Amino acid sequence: MLSQTVDLHSHTTASDGSCPPIDLIRLAEKEGIKYIAVTDHDTLEGIEEAEEEGRKHGIQVIAGIELSVNYPGIPGSIHLLGININYKSEKIKQHITTFKEYRKERNLKMFKKLQKLGFKIIPEDFPGISLYNLGRAHIARKMYEKGFVSSVNEAFENFLKKGEKAYVNKKRFSIEEAIALVHSISGIAALAHPYTLKLNNVQLEMFVKYLKENCGLDALEVYYPEHSPRFIDFYLELTRKFSLIPVGGSDFHGDNKPGLRLGHFLHEELKELAPDWESILNQIFSKSEAYEKALA
Repeated sequence: MLSQTVDLHSHTTASDGSCPPIDLIRLAEKEGIKYIAVTDHDTLEGIEEAEEEGRKHGIQVIAGIELSVNYPGIPGSIHLLGININYKSEKIKQHITTFKEYRKERNLKMFKKLQKLGFKIIPEDFPGISLYNLGRAHIARKMYEKGFVSSVNEAFENFLKKGEKAYVNKKRFSIEEAIALVHSISGIAALAHPYTLKLNNVQLEMFVKYLKENCGLDALEVYYPEHSPRFIDFYLELTRKFSLIPVGGSDFHGDNKPGLRLGHFLHEELKELAPDWESILNQIFSKSEAYEKALA
């Protein structure tokens, strides 16, 4: 069996992480991780650099993306992971260009809201980070650094999370469109951190059933730092019931999400569960290959 050295959900400075792609791979080597998916928000910019560094260190970088998506009636936030995607496809590049413009507009609107609340946060506060790549995690950290809040978490909870004073909704795919897009670039579509949907078990099961039967959902992010053992047990039950791949990742953001160590949750706190990462990776690669052949 493959040793437990896998992390299928991580972020770099290409979106809202604090580690440049090169540093992420070097950290992965330090943590003993051999397979890492780079899944930045709505962008592909960090993947090629990570791949190049991965080859130097014997680490397999799995190209990925995390898409923000919509579905009517879902009270929480919905994200879709595209894992093992063909990130050089023109299909995805066209969408990413559009979303970069949306991200810039959203950031400028959030700055205006924060300034009205008395918090002077401006683009010049983020040297080296483009408005196309800036995320809420960067803004939350800057609010903390400037003394406006007592913690990064307070910035999110009181100002930047959905429904709060400085939040600005972002342009999103419908989840049906997002799954179809991921499949069109030979990727595995995984419903990310399902607890954030804020659905009860019955509602979540109905939603997963719909996504599997009508959209071809491939996977569910079962192993995640904020999933309790009770959640994990239920999510595993859903993967068995609907023939989904049980994926997992740390959602590592570096300093922008303090306390989340790359791969640590998956391989230290989950030792008793002992996920079969070899089987999980084999399912991802074989299904991705099947999509690629179907598209040829």
